[in-house]
Amino acid sequence: WGVLGDALDAVGDFRLLLGRDLELEREAGAEAAQTQSRRMAELVDAALRHQAETPRLPTRDEAEDVARLADFLERHAGGGRPVVKLWDEGRFLHSKAFITREAIGIGSANFTAGGLAHNRELVGWRRDESAVDELREWFLRMWEDPSAVDHTAELIARLRPHVRPTSANAAPT
Repeated sequence: WGVLGDALDAVGDFRLLLGRDLELEREAGAEAAQTQSRRMAELVDAALRHQAETPRLPTRDEAEDVARLADFLERHAGGGRPVVKLWDEGRFLHSKAFITREAIGIGSANFTAGGLAHNRELVGWRRDESAVDELREWFLRMWEDPSAVDHTAELIARLRPHVRPTSANAAPT
């Protein structure tokens, strides 16, 4: 959130489709499909713990970044609308696409601080209407596919324990 938070606050529509983690693919092996959603949730938990449980206490800014992310997701999920989905199908989804109203970006960058600001990544951007429309249609097919499982409430619930109340999200006294 610290990398793109202010810019994302200006976004009118936001959806995030997360692919299966390669680690999950290696671990899943021949296990039954019904356990995979639970295992994916465990990997999301592990990733959040890894990010949240640093060798030092988080700074106020870091805690506020997590709070702002949770608030952002809640605003966009108004009325129970899915905002974050996890791809829960047997094949590995490794796509990285950024879609705005007027442009698309496709490349190697994950939607993480490392992928967006620190790593050496490549993202090619296109503004031509046919390319934007084609990728938008691809995304909508993936988003509406039954393998894309709503994970919005679970992600928000997993973020909240790592948040200290701030003036923006503090409960009234």
